[in-house]
Amino acid sequence: NIEKESPETDDTIASSPERDEAIQKSSAKVFQAVKNLAGLTQVTMDQIQTAMLRHANEDGALNREAFTNLLNTLRQSLNTKPNAKFKFILEVNVIGQDSIQTLMIPTIDPVKALGLSMRYKVEIQIDPVCFEEGDGDSDVATVENIYKQYPAFRPIQELYEDAKIMDGFIPNMFQKAKKQQGLDDN
Repeated sequence: NIEKESPETDDTIASSPERDEAIQKSSAKVFQAVKNLAGLTQVTMDQIQTAMLRHANEDGALNREAFTNLLNTLRQSLNTKPNAKFKFILEVNVIGQDSIQTLMIPTIDPVKALGLSMRYKVEIQIDPVCFEEGDGDSDVATVENIYKQYPAFRPIQELYEDAKIMDGFIPNMFQKAKKQQGLDDN
């Protein structure tokens, strides 16, 4: 499921001198990695370090999820649009001997959400609220905005039709090439 994102409330990990030192050393690399990203061109080293204190693990390192959360925090602190306007919710049914329990696992990491969807062949369901008209926001997920933001986007039906055409086209090309090669050999 995809739902509109609400601000995350992460608890800051208790700091230690070793963690602070690791964050201090790696903050320059993080700064270089994010300073040219959309919405983060005005980010400062202090903002990077503050966000790293919030999202880095006990060793002062960032994994993929922590880095995604760090980017979201930086964008929010700069009053720009967050990287993830939507959050993904993995809905899991745990089947026990006597009951079925439903768990909801939220994430703003699209890589994780799409990866799990593809791995387990689960359809992504979009909450209708995501398609409601916004407050003049150009990122509202309408068909027109999807085509504007992603000009190469093509619906699955169109891709399927193109694949059928290519399935017929490629064998014909092969046969023509074989014929032409046969004529060249004589």
